[in-house]
Amino acid sequence: CDMSGNVWEWTWNWYEDYTTGMQSDPTGISTGSNRVLRGGGWLDSASHVRASYRKYDLPTKTGTYIGFRLGRDF
Repeated sequence: CDMSGNVWEWTWNWYEDYTTGMQSDPTGISTGSNRVLRGGGWLDSASHVRASYRKYDLPTKTGTYIGFRLGRDF
C-alpha cells in the first residue's frame, strides 16, 4: 500500500547535498551527523508527500510526524 504522507520516514542514509543532475538510488556518505527523512507527513503540503522529497535531521529527533517503515528480505 502507498503510505506516503502519514509520517516522514527515517532512512539509513546520512545526509549530504547531491552533486549535480538527477540521482537514482544514491548511497551517500558512510558517516555523518544527520540522517535523511523522506516522504512527507500529515503536517506537510501535497508537494512534499512523495518518496523523492527529502529532508534531514539528527537521528535523535522525535515527533508525531516522524516514523520509520520496517522492511524484510525474503
